[in-house]
Amino acid sequence: MKSRMRILLITIAIAASAGAQMAQALSTHKPAELRAKLRAGTGDPEPELRGDARRRTQVAGKGSKDEFKGRIDFPFPGNSLGITTADAAASADIRLILGRDGIDYAECFLELDEDELADEAEFKVDIRARDGRLDEKKGTIDTDLSLPGIQAGLPAVQAGDTVRAVLKDAGGDLRLVDGLFKRKK
Repeated sequence: MKSRMRILLITIAIAASAGAQMAQALSTHKPAELRAKLRAGTGDPEPELRGDARRRTQVAGKGSKDEFKGRIDFPFPGNSLGITTADAAASADIRLILGRDGIDYAECFLELDEDELADEAEFKVDIRARDGRLDEKKGTIDTDLSLPGIQAGLPAVQAGDTVRAVLKDAGGDLRLVDGLFKRKK
């Protein structure tokens, strides 16, 4: 009986130690991060346009942090997009469109960062979630294009997903730049 009790106590101690190691591993878990650099290609309407997008997820202790950020910037007012005044920049509809296997699955609505309007126009999206609560710092993201309206949230980005920036206007979508999500090394 004593030996069974001793084995049970040793088993409990090993399980408790393993559980503590797992909790420590989760609390110090490095964030998972995917990044995309957006660059203009040959023949694109604004060769100096550039941007980036990032999806980051981190599990820490008892909570989690998620974020998606995107940014597009180009010379202002001297650009070939017709966005040459502060009013034109404020009303420009610039979006990031995320795709996988040739199918668009999310659309990010970028907002003009008016603090950066001196020599360049910068448009941003910055969405964060902590413990399931969504915080739209700048812009918004429709995470399900198959449904009407905007399904606000964080996109489920994977390595290899595409991202392209477009300028929406009455004539349709003008493709600006594009990139590919890769794991941060």
